[in-house]
Amino acid sequence: MRRLFCWMFFWCVGVGPGWASLPPLGDWPISEAFLVHVDSLYASGEWGRAGELLRGATRRNCTDPRLWTRIATLADELEHSAEAERAYLRALELVPGHYVASFNLARLLALSGRGIDALERLATVRRRGDLDPDYWQLVGRIMLAWGMEDEASIALSRVLELAPERSEVVHLMERHGLEFHRDP
Repeated sequence: MRRLFCWMFFWCVGVGPGWASLPPLGDWPISEAFLVHVDSLYASGEWGRAGELLRGATRRNCTDPRLWTRIATLADELEHSAEAERAYLRALELVPGHYVASFNLARLLALSGRGIDALERLATVRRRGDLDPDYWQLVGRIMLAWGMEDEASIALSRVLELAPERSEVVHLMERHGLEFHRDP
């Protein structure tokens, strides 16, 4: 009975049957249900509880980039920019091309006035961002902040090609006197 319970426990947490498949200490798998629970806490405004759970989970598994991305997002939301940047960088150490971590880190860098660093970060995931209107909107806003109107116009035009319903982009372009560019 005890053996059956142990087998069921490890199988349920995603490790697989038997002791031979146990991960090394400090690298326990993080279940999707756990992440959904944390996301629901975050969405309902229980940021403190979500943060506690995430930090506790990193003590059990510090190699899961999903944890670090969520910690960074939470820290970013609470305006703890330095902690958010460190957590995004940790996620990117684990998975160098992680799109969400790269994009959010670039946004964070842009908001802190580090536009060149933000553009460099965005360049690392350009291929994935090619069809993402948020990617192009961030690029356009950074270009505008740096006074690069032609480049901003091209990037913001790309947003409207991908998501024509984004009226805020139309207003931004009008406010700055930018022309719409069509891809040849």
